[in-house]
Formats: sequence, C-alpha cells, structure tokens
Amino acid sequence: MCSYDSAIYEAEIAKDWLWLAGALSGKASALVIQKKTENPAFLEFDSGVVELMTRAHGEYTKTKMTNLEVEHSLIFAKYLANFAK
Repeated sequence: MCSYDSAIYEAEIAKDWLWLAGALSGKASALVIQKKTENPAFLEFDSGVVELMTRAHGEYTKTKMTNLEVEHSLIFAKYLANFAK
C-alpha cells in the first residue's frame, strides 16, 4: 500500500484530482483484493474501503469527467451491493 500512499500524497500536492482519484480507487481495490485473498469464501465489509471510495468519488467530480464519475459510482455500488440485506 506504500506506493498508493505515495501517489495519493504527490497528487494532493500537485492538486491533480484525476491522479488522486485513481490512486484512492486503486488503494481501495487493493484492500478488497487483499481481504478476499485472506479469506476467499467471505468478503468482509471494510469501512476503510468505503472511505477511500467516497473520497475518490469527490475527486472524480472535481475532474468534470462525468464518464469516470459514473464508472466509479457503478464500481462502488457493486461493492456495497455485496452487503445489502
């Protein structure tokens, strides 16, 4: 996760919202994969993933690239749908 943290930090300094959103999304995805690898039969809800994805959504909104914002929203919705009752 160290590389994602570095990318997040550098993108924040550069005020590059697209790269920041991508780094946040990437870190969230890596966390999900890591959890799934640890226990393939069970995907556990992770509030850290939700926090990263929510923040990434805000950054995608700043880019004014609606297609990326929509794509990110669909991925986020699919993640959350795993925990709907």
